[in-house]
Amino acid sequence: LFAPHLSSLSVCYQANASNPRNGGRSQDYYDALHYFSTWTTPHLSSLSITNFIPKPYMVLNSQSVTKLHISLAFIAEFVAKDFVSFLATLSCVEELFIHLSFLNPDIRVNDEHLAATEVVLSSVRRLELDFYRCSGHSVSAAFAPLRFPNVASVKLCAWGLEEWQED
Repeated sequence: LFAPHLSSLSVCYQANASNPRNGGRSQDYYDALHYFSTWTTPHLSSLSITNFIPKPYMVLNSQSVTKLHISLAFIAEFVAKDFVSFLATLSCVEELFIHLSFLNPDIRVNDEHLAATEVVLSSVRRLELDFYRCSGHSVSAAFAPLRFPNVASVKLCAWGLEEWQED
């Protein structure tokens, strides 16, 4: 697709689209999830992603994106490294909206290879975080490596936590 004036793109998938444990999907399947990476969109400034963490090198013009909405619902596994690596490519994001949902209490949080990682998102001025049924460990895995030194506005919502508590 050649879309030189496209400024906003929304990519939505079902909750288990990129789940590696879901039926042993092939590499071709995962490559197909990145079909938009072949598009020419030099003026892309707003990106909305639902239930999918792009590979860092698959979002062309990531340096031009100033607004990101990412909504992720996890069913089996959350790979924090993939999430952090993707955010690291967005050096010009000024407005960042993140929604994380954990759809069952047994989701595996994979935080391997993040111990020495630090990602500074100095362009972020506005940050909105929305957590649904997220454990402290999952939130820590996702956000411990992230730094927002210039953020001016933060909105934090955490809900559904009582549904995970034991009686």
